[in-house]
Amino acid sequence: MAKDWEPLHDEIRELYHVKDKPLAEVMRIVKGKHGFVASERSYRTQLLKWGYSKHSTQKSPRPYGKKLVAPVRRVQGFSSSMASANIPVSLPGIPTEVPAFDPNGGHMMHHFGMQTNSMMHLADTQFSDFDHDLPLDLVQPVKDHSGKTLLHLAVIDQNKGQVQTLLHAGGAVNVKDYAANDPLHYAVMAADPAIVDLLVRFGADINAKGQLGRSPLHMAVSVTSGPVVDALIKAGAEVSSQDDKGDTPLHLALAHPSSTDQVQGLVKSLLQARADLNIANAAGFTPFHKALQLYSSSDTSGELFPLENVLSFLTLGSSAIEPFPDGVLPLTIYLQKSADSWRYKVARFSRSRRDEMHRRIMTQFLDADASPTTPMSSGEPIAHYYFRKLHGLWDTDRKWAERLCNLANPGHVASNGNTLLHEVLTQVDKGSDRLTDQLLRNGADPNRQNNAGQTPMHILLTPTRYSARTLPFIENAVTKLLASGADPWVRDVTDTCVLYEAIRNAPKFTMTISRLLLKADLRCRQHHEPNSETGTATARSQAWPEWDRAVRAEELVEAIELIFRQPTSIPGDVAKDLQDSAYAVVAEKFLEDARAKFIGMDDEAQERRRYIANILRDSRTRSISLDMQYYDDLLQLC
Repeated sequence: MAKDWEPLHDEIRELYHVKDKPLAEVMRIVKGKHGFVASERSYRTQLLKWGYSKHSTQKSPRPYGKKLVAPVRRVQGFSSSMASANIPVSLPGIPTEVPAFDPNGGHMMHHFGMQTNSMMHLADTQFSDFDHDLPLDLVQPVKDHSGKTLLHLAVIDQNKGQVQTLLHAGGAVNVKDYAANDPLHYAVMAADPAIVDLLVRFGADINAKGQLGRSPLHMAVSVTSGPVVDALIKAGAEVSSQDDKGDTPLHLALAHPSSTDQVQGLVKSLLQARADLNIANAAGFTPFHKALQLYSSSDTSGELFPLENVLSFLTLGSSAIEPFPDGVLPLTIYLQKSADSWRYKVARFSRSRRDEMHRRIMTQFLDADASPTTPMSSGEPIAHYYFRKLHGLWDTDRKWAERLCNLANPGHVASNGNTLLHEVLTQVDKGSDRLTDQLLRNGADPNRQNNAGQTPMHILLTPTRYSARTLPFIENAVTKLLASGADPWVRDVTDTCVLYEAIRNAPKFTMTISRLLLKADLRCRQHHEPNSETGTATARSQAWPEWDRAVRAEELVEAIELIFRQPTSIPGDVAKDLQDSAYAVVAEKFLEDARAKFIGMDDEAQERRRYIANILRDSRTRSISLDMQYYDDLLQLC
């Protein structure tokens, strides 16, 4: 739709020709006063239609070649009455660091040595003339001893009428005083949305750097002015601009000493505007670091703002692995303050909402690649701490166990030398099978020794583990460890291997566990299956040389003789039980071999029956029980 230029004809001529303002300045003034927007090309086209050249001051073009001499206007400075007025507008002795907030609740202007009420003198002495005549060169405005123009002073005095008059008269809006502040900075510090809007409409630079390198948005956050913050963001202010210290507006919002609704509103506005959550200031702190520091578990106010901030930051993409300047990880700081609140499986009445937020925060940390082996303030990895202290509690959500085991590095070692597999096997129940499987699949080493020389199987077979209820779980765990290459002969610092532990600590279940261990060891020693990566056989401990030879013997008689030799390397208190278990394992091996040993003989069934009967008779003579299935085999052959 065509624009109607005629109502603006005289004003554009006055500004462009009579006052000789640049076209860009004319466009800015017209837009601010009338909301009229057109491109520079459109302006130049319209000027040509009207027949004006740059230097014409009449309503028709000047004759060619005739030079127009524009009247010279004398630039009038500040009046003597203004110079003598007591207007403390300078910024003497500005400290290098200006606090973001006034702890005494005073106006932000006080940080800049200003008395806002005293500016009323200025209106009485100087601004009263503006409505009639403006003898100032507003393109190159006159400044006072602190570098402030009349527009600066009108803004500081919050005199909207005079600000509007100056702007309509073409007053320069992007001009700095000696403290590097534009009029917009002072409008923001005064928390005056109307004047801020007026300056922005007339082309104020919303990202201009002022004192301490701070933008208007920095200052709006400092004075906790929500309306001004929202207005600047809506106008396109850069939300992650950094000041001289590297702080963004979000850093300043989170540095506020109190978590009021007003401050939280600033944080939410900046988050909604997609402020950078991971940008570090000169001290190395990101906004997320500040949010974590703001949260305190000792807060008795009941406010959830700090917790909500932590959760919001993680949800919106804060780095969970970017350390604090001292190298401490964000998850470590959170765990230090959370008092284990994240672990609960059920709501705890009045704390239900808080606990739910903690659960969500911990979930977000893990989703954001925080490691389950992240150290707590004590130095203990969180996953290890969970299994040592929390997993066995009735109100702990057991789902955390699977999550931690799935994400943790199975080779990570705590200060006591324990891997996560060690810790999982400290509590044996129906869920430990699944967790053990998970860790072994992820590459956990079943023969890894802690500082005491104990493997995970040493931990599993401690005296307190054995009962009729736990025995099936122990057997399952032992089977899984053995299938992954666990060596029952590895000795700890007290020279004790798992087999000795099983015999000493659970005599009631000796035959079950010790035979399970020896059967797995026998299979390993017989087959010597090569390692898929090295091509060599897995070495087994040679704690009992006679056993190693017995499992390779061709005849049972030879194997029995080796097993029942007086052992020199086996402690006396376990020797007999160990030999009996070894005899049972070897005897059952030969009974299994009997199924194929006599195939093809003339009297195959009779020879096999005689062979099985001899072994069973010998075992009964030694009071060593064998599996009942072999007695069934004998009956079938009779």
